[in-house]
Amino acid sequence: MALKMKMKYDKYWGNPDRLNVLLLIAMVLDPRWKMKLVEWLTTRIYGSAQAESLKTKIDSYLKSIYDEYSGRVVSHLGSSSNLACVFNGFGDPHEIAEFYKSEQCSTSETEIAKYNRLEVEEQCPDFDLLEWWKVNFSQFPILASIARDILAIPITNVASESTFVLEEGSLTRIATLYPWQL
Repeated sequence: MALKMKMKYDKYWGNPDRLNVLLLIAMVLDPRWKMKLVEWLTTRIYGSAQAESLKTKIDSYLKSIYDEYSGRVVSHLGSSSNLACVFNGFGDPHEIAEFYKSEQCSTSETEIAKYNRLEVEEQCPDFDLLEWWKVNFSQFPILASIARDILAIPITNVASESTFVLEEGSLTRIATLYPWQL
């Protein structure tokens, strides 16, 4: 049975290039863990070079998701006809649209960085993650929306093909195995 568990672990966590980045983003969106735990775990499991690569990948994906959720003006711009609509048909004589396209206008770094600068929340058994995001919505409105959607995705530790299979010697209670417990 231990060999089967190790094979499952290797299938989902063994290769850093095949990791589901959304699971790591979900960890980052937990204020008890944040990027600090993800960095620590990935460094411990894969080494510092792979951990740095994963951190860059997570940051990039999270920023991309953030930009999608924020509905930035840039995403709705594009052609000059769209720019004319933004400025009520008067065009853009001062090229203000360029400001909206610039990095100076990007708020994703600010909200994400602000969240990451917060102290990690204390570990307590009755911590309600979705309630934390609800309470902190005014501070992090876009990240809270992302967290609400990502954290609502059901995650299981049982492969779908194993759900209805009863084997002798199988676990009789719900068990969770985290990578750092191996």
